[in-house]
Amino acid sequence: MMRPSPPSASGGRLASPVDEMPRISSLPPWAVIAAKPLHLGKSRLRLPDDQRVSINRAFLLHVLETVTMVLPPLHVVVISSDERVLMLARRAGARALPESPHGDLNIALSQGARFAAARGAGAVLSIAADLPGLSPDDLHA
Repeated sequence: MMRPSPPSASGGRLASPVDEMPRISSLPPWAVIAAKPLHLGKSRLRLPDDQRVSINRAFLLHVLETVTMVLPPLHVVVISSDERVLMLARRAGARALPESPHGDLNIALSQGARFAAARGAGAVLSIAADLPGLSPDDLHA
């Protein structure tokens, strides 16, 4: 709730920092999930490739399920160079965006944000693909 600013010495209203904040768009928010190839994520765990793929797949599926509980699936963009990741995104109803070659996380997120903005996103939420504890409440915060 916004409180009125106290009057100035001249009787006018002092500017509030809230007055200078940009207004939140009435356009819908979108989420961008950048995901490494399934066999590359969590490499510091030093697991065999099949276990690493299984863990990363489970994390991604959990994130997709959670995000699509809060946002319409068509407002969720998954960007990856791994066709398996993109297939999982499509199955969840999300938009699958092939990552530009030679990209890094920041380039991938920028690519996803531009994709969402071009389709009417009012805000873009960047969400990691490996958040096993993510809940809908986290996204509402």
